[in-house]
Amino acid sequence: MLTAKQPVLYIVEDLHWIDPSTLELLTLFANSRNRGPILMLLTARPEFEPAWKPGNSITMNLQPLDEQAVAAIIGFWGKDIPMDKIRSIVDRADGVPLFVEELAKPAQDGRENIPATLHDLLTAKLDCIGEAKYSAQVAATIGREFDLELLYKVSASPALLENRLYELQHAGLVLSSGKKNHQFKHALIQEAAYQSQTKADRQATHRKIAEVLQSGYGKIAEHQPELRASMSLAKHFDRIDCLSEVYAWFTEGFDTADLIEARNLLGRVCSQVQAGKIGTESDENQTFNQA
Repeated sequence: MLTAKQPVLYIVEDLHWIDPSTLELLTLFANSRNRGPILMLLTARPEFEPAWKPGNSITMNLQPLDEQAVAAIIGFWGKDIPMDKIRSIVDRADGVPLFVEELAKPAQDGRENIPATLHDLLTAKLDCIGEAKYSAQVAATIGREFDLELLYKVSASPALLENRLYELQHAGLVLSSGKKNHQFKHALIQEAAYQSQTKADRQATHRKIAEVLQSGYGKIAEHQPELRASMSLAKHFDRIDCLSEVYAWFTEGFDTADLIEARNLLGRVCSQVQAGKIGTESDENQTFNQA
């Protein structure tokens, strides 16, 4: 282990967005007594309740940014923002750094009628990037971090994707996390892009992603087999309410690492089985036994 050679700092941000399986793994790690010299730095919203043992951690409650800190962020984005707009940003941002930043940018450009909420502000920002918005929506349907080759496979205009990704990066919405992956700058940006689609468009994109994952799409699946794992497929089929397909992938087998999420989805599937909409009694028993 790396801790045998040197002290380690382990950082995990935004635990309020964490999936159940990763939380279970993190909890096992936090409760372990044989970790070596390692400091875990975890961030979350106040409503997050840690699952690890009390006394194994120290909690620091961070307050919203004060007026001076908010003014410093505004000053970074624009030296010429009028004082009345600075006051408006301070009052509306509630000390949330992302909201301060996103309010300061249009204020610097002299734009009026800035949306009142962070979600509306991010949605308006997406509306300003033209056709790149579609690529952002598809990427958001994949997840906050998205594989570029998968994005190319599911995009309607792959030849234009490179330029659109550049536009998303230039707009400060997407960051490059390597040659193979990109990620949204903030989970709220991904959520805004995802929710900006109509329900029909979201379902069509989830279906396309599921179809590509089912095919294995070449060499990627060899190096990242989790992308075509049954649970990943089941999640996308669940988003389009195609529970018969979710059920099929459970009976095919799922990753034991995703057991908690599997049980959550399984509850929905079995309610459909019991209603007689999918499967048979023997199939239902088989599914329960696998879980």
